[in-house]
Amino acid sequence: MKKELLNSVLFTLFMLFINLEAHADNYITCSNCSSIGAMQSKAKSYIFDRTNGDSMSSTYTVHLVSIPNGIAGSFRVTSRPELNRFGEIETTVTARRSSTPQRLIDQAKRAQSYMYLAKKTRVPASSGYHSAWEMARNSSSRDRFDDWAAQNDSLKYWSTQIISIFGGLFYDPLAGIELLFEFEDGSQLVMKAATLRSGTKLRLSYTRHSAIDSDGNRIPDAGTSIEGTYQFSSQYKLEQYIQKAAEYGIRVRVIYSGVRGRVTIVPINRT
Repeated sequence: MKKELLNSVLFTLFMLFINLEAHADNYITCSNCSSIGAMQSKAKSYIFDRTNGDSMSSTYTVHLVSIPNGIAGSFRVTSRPELNRFGEIETTVTARRSSTPQRLIDQAKRAQSYMYLAKKTRVPASSGYHSAWEMARNSSSRDRFDDWAAQNDSLKYWSTQIISIFGGLFYDPLAGIELLFEFEDGSQLVMKAATLRSGTKLRLSYTRHSAIDSDGNRIPDAGTSIEGTYQFSSQYKLEQYIQKAAEYGIRVRVIYSGVRGRVTIVPINRT
């Protein structure tokens, strides 16, 4: 046992001393990182994915920005192979805070200010889309929606500004950013930016279960039905919701709770 431990220590020291390899700085986006701690975890997982199984120790400087949160963080990340108690090589990754360039902090804050311009994008009837129901229930509608979004003046403006702020430093600065769209009937849904690099077309992917009506009731995605407790501001809104469901082949029964506006909706199974 002592011999195995000694071998492990000697192996680790040898690998660190002989094979420590430095790399160029890495710049990545983490749109869902709301804290420096989350960025540190992201930096570790990012380097682990790149180095897992390597026989050499290496060190990286990783810079991250979260445009929605307007924050930036930098970390020195080390990856090294180690022998576990079974004599097998495992990759160990550690990350510690390093000084974040002031320009990166300023860029993240400036980019966040432009994000507010796209906090909610209204979709006019002239777009050919009238309700989030169309998007939630029909995947082909989501694909065509890219064409409209790519031509929307507001989206084009703020996305161009953000790309120019970073000047190509990040491969895809807006990847993973969620955008809220509101339709003429008051319904809403969330789309996620998948690709938005200089010279490329804006590509969006629908965020599952994000579609809601004007009262905040969930609009079911394709392949799902309606079941549960819902709240409507008026009888008309309830009837409108049920009518929309019927248009997409969803048959339901409404059970009134006695509380104003609150109902239970259950699906009617086809026989």
